[in-house]
Amino acid sequence: MAIIELTDFSLQYQEQELLKKINLKVQVGEMLVLCGKSGSGKSSLIKVFSGLIPELYEAKMHGV
Repeated sequence: MAIIELTDFSLQYQEQELLKKINLKVQVGEMLVLCGKSGSGKSSLIKVFSGLIPELYEAKMHGV
């Protein structure tokens, strides 16, 4: 059973495309590590997971 699943997920914030066609599935009991250079979208992805986007931050999301 997946607790997080994204299929062709894209995120655009203030006319800038931050994430493009992300595919991710995290199963129960798995651990996820997000790493990458500054500006690669790590914090934005966490905001999506936590519901802060789109609840508090206006952004365009596409995909599932």
